[in-house]
Amino acid sequence: MIRQQHNHQLNELYLLLEGEISYTRKLLETLNRETEILVARDISALESFTAEKVELINQLKSIAEQRETLLTELDGEPLKTDDQAATLWQDLMSLAANCQEKNHINGSIIETGYRQSQQALDILQGTTRKPELYDHAGHTTRSGKSSTLARA
Repeated sequence: MIRQQHNHQLNELYLLLEGEISYTRKLLETLNRETEILVARDISALESFTAEKVELINQLKSIAEQRETLLTELDGEPLKTDDQAATLWQDLMSLAANCQEKNHINGSIIETGYRQSQQALDILQGTTRKPELYDHAGHTTRSGKSSTLARA
C-alpha cells in the first residue's frame, strides 16, 4: 500500500513538472515576443503582454507550490534518485534560466529606452542632468540646471 501511494505521488510529481515545463516554455515565448515589442516600441501591445506574463507567472507559482508540497512529502528524494524526475527537473531549470536571461535582456531594453527618452526630454526642457548622487540620508538626488540655449 505504501509503495502504491509512493508511485501515485511520483506520477503526480511527473505531471506537475511537465506542467511547469509547459508554462515555462509559454513564458519564454512571451518574453521573446516582448523583446520584439520593446524593440518596436509598441506600447499598446506591451500592455497586453504584461497581463499575459503576469497570468503565466501566477500559474507557475501555483504549480511550484504544489510541487514543493509534494517534494516535501517525498523528502525531495525523486529529484536525486528517479531518472525521469531528475531529467524533468533539469529541463525545467534550463528553461527557467533562459527565462531569467531573456527577462534581464528585456529589462535592459526598457532601461535604455527610459534613459534615451529622459535625455530627449532634458534637451527639450533645456535641463542637463547630473549623475545621481546620494544625500546625507542615503537617498538619491538629481540636480539639473536650466540652459539659456533651450530658452532661445
